[in-house]
Amino acid sequence: MPETYKSTEDLEAALKNAEPRNRLDGATIAGRDFGDLSCSNATFANCTFDNVRFDHGQFDLAAFENCTFVNCRFEHGSFVDARFEGCKFFDSAARDGCSFRNCDFSRSTWNVCNFASVTFEQCELQEVSAEECNLRGAKFLKTNFFRGGGKRPITHTAQFNACNFSYADMASVQAGKCTFRGCQFVQTIMEEANFADANLEGATVTDCELRGANFAGVNLTGGKLDGLLLSQLSNFKNLKVSASEQESLLSALGVKVVWED
Repeated sequence: MPETYKSTEDLEAALKNAEPRNRLDGATIAGRDFGDLSCSNATFANCTFDNVRFDHGQFDLAAFENCTFVNCRFEHGSFVDARFEGCKFFDSAARDGCSFRNCDFSRSTWNVCNFASVTFEQCELQEVSAEECNLRGAKFLKTNFFRGGGKRPITHTAQFNACNFSYADMASVQAGKCTFRGCQFVQTIMEEANFADANLEGATVTDCELRGANFAGVNLTGGKLDGLLLSQLSNFKNLKVSASEQESLLSALGVKVVWED
């Protein structure tokens, strides 16, 4: 019968005494408050986190494999270099996702995870590497995907490949120079967002709210663009698109393209 842990002390003791050490398989973590939890380098496989609040949790270098998170709240958590594989943060019954506030995901990896309707508030997503993740309806509030290197020309940028950002709220995010290759943006809110020099090669951008967004130098080649209104953008200098998309973009600006023999 799977074990259930309801306190910080019980969970830390279980990880310490586990065979192999620092690994839990098929456990349930349930309870209102897990404060100051230290789970760095731990592995959770096929575990369920049910209605848990984690405050100041340390999950650096931790691994989460095929775990389910239901109605969980993380505040001031550190997930630096953590790995998420096949995890689900969306409650199908409640049609809602978990929330992360003031959490650091720097250099973490997300593979085939369901973050639908999750809220990221004041989180750090620099150097996140994500593959085929569902971020449909997620909210990114005062959250950064990019960090510059101060006086040195070093940048730390997130990379998302084949991820779904449809219906997400990305207003005012800092995502300059980040990669969103082959991602979907359908009716995504991107007002005042900074995507300058980002790579959206092969992305789908359909009917998004782009008022005041910065798309200067963005690479949209190979992408599918429908309802992209350049007039809404604050800057689209050096925007790169495929030749097949130029007519629709110019037509939206009132420019008629005449093809000559």
